[in-house]
Amino acid sequence: MFELRSWSRCSIVLLFTTFCLLLSPLLKEGSTGQEEIRAIFQKLWEFQVTEATSLTASIAILTQPVCDEERVYFASENGTLYALNIARGEKVWEFTAGSPVQQRTILGDHSLFVATSGNEALSLDTLTGNLRWRKRLDGKIFTPLILFRGVLYLGFSRYITCLRASDGEEIWRFETRGEVHSPPIIDGEFLYGGSDDGFLYALTRREGRLRWSFPTSGKIRGAPLVFEQTLFAGSYDNYIYALHPDSGKLKWKKSTGGDVNCSPIGWERLVFVASLDNFLYCLQVKNGYLSYRFSLPHRLYHPPVISSNLLFMAPFSDTMIVINPKSGAEVGSFTAPSLITSPPGLSPTGETLFLGTNQGLLIALQKRIK
Repeated sequence: MFELRSWSRCSIVLLFTTFCLLLSPLLKEGSTGQEEIRAIFQKLWEFQVTEATSLTASIAILTQPVCDEERVYFASENGTLYALNIARGEKVWEFTAGSPVQQRTILGDHSLFVATSGNEALSLDTLTGNLRWRKRLDGKIFTPLILFRGVLYLGFSRYITCLRASDGEEIWRFETRGEVHSPPIIDGEFLYGGSDDGFLYALTRREGRLRWSFPTSGKIRGAPLVFEQTLFAGSYDNYIYALHPDSGKLKWKKSTGGDVNCSPIGWERLVFVASLDNFLYCLQVKNGYLSYRFSLPHRLYHPPVISSNLLFMAPFSDTMIVINPKSGAEVGSFTAPSLITSPPGLSPTGETLFLGTNQGLLIALQKRIK
């Protein structure tokens, strides 16, 4: 009797195990059905920057293209800014800045703001391309200009500084102990930014007064991120840090295999960060647990972009990679004629994507989901 019962139990366990093994591929396919979606790209047009200048022989497009409803704006390393018609790629205007442009442009109220390697901040009229004002700073500008409620924030030399957007006049500056390559961000009444001195700073955005500082063991080069009531920042000590924005107290930190050089981005309670170990890490916001990591064929020097449940990134190569941010599965790619040197830019609808190359080619792509 005992042997019969034991045999029956073993049979039930065996049948259940077999059933689960047969069913598991179906369950896996159902839970990750989005992995089968493919992103297909059709080239709409190309625009070629043709003229090098006396400033530099390079015509590379290093800045992320930015868009309003009708135009896309970008800059070439030769010091020229362009406005093109989104639909056809026709040039509307161009402006010569007088110095190479390596930082992304920022759109405001009919204004385009940009920093140059000539230590100048510029404001242009988006309709005409005419110069509104030019502000020269007493040190090298390392970050793009950040616009918030009529005020511009940027990092230059060892300073985080604040300028009036209407005329470029300086409102305040805060000195750190290292160069400031980390673009500051604004959340509510506070500014967060990093420095090569290894500290993450929280300042009052109106006066530039220190609220708190948090030490890391490496340079902070990427912009911080406030997402899901958590402040994230990567450091050249190989860690991504999650802090309480109000106090600067540590929630958790996650080690990677290399310096964390890119700005983190957030999406659906997940935070994504690239490391110089050639991996993109997908971490849970709450505790830093690893959801997955995506192996990159080359180093990623620009943060990814997420739109329409797709993650776009351009490692240091001629190929843009698209993945499903939920599963980490690769779902598409696009190969340009030469090295892609700009982060991907998106139109307001998210249907058109723009890439710049080291040969001065701006490519407009239409995205389709298959």
